[in-house]
Amino acid sequence: MPTVHNADVLLSLETGSTAWTVPMQPGTDARWSTQTANYAWDFTLTEAQGRDQVQFRVPTQVVHPVHGPFNVTATHTIGGTTSSPWSASGSYLCSVPFASGSQLYIEVELTPVDEDLPLTEPLCVNLRRGGHYIVKTAGGPDPDGRRR
Repeated sequence: MPTVHNADVLLSLETGSTAWTVPMQPGTDARWSTQTANYAWDFTLTEAQGRDQVQFRVPTQVVHPVHGPFNVTATHTIGGTTSSPWSASGSYLCSVPFASGSQLYIEVELTPVDEDLPLTEPLCVNLRRGGHYIVKTAGGPDPDGRRR
């Protein structure tokens, strides 16, 4: 039975004078590498882990120091098909496990817990952010038999 490795994706909420942003970045794990800063990453398993799977995780909430907590919803898209929202497990939302060779687009949506947060703030309701992720195996064949 394959092992499922957790690939944590960190989220934050930054406010500016005209817009709010939701930066995404990989967690502190040496298996991450950057394709494009703040947008695209690879999670690479060793050759020996080629049959293992990777489960992506994001926090269930992001807390802004002034405006309080925001609930997170996460989905992913593969080949034009978008998943149902990810399942909660403790303080994380978790994807289904993915095999090496999977290429997906993860999208998160942040909604303020405070329903009275004034809309005069820069757009703060239903903030969205996404990024591209690829599961790879170092030097080993992908499930379809091709080598990377």
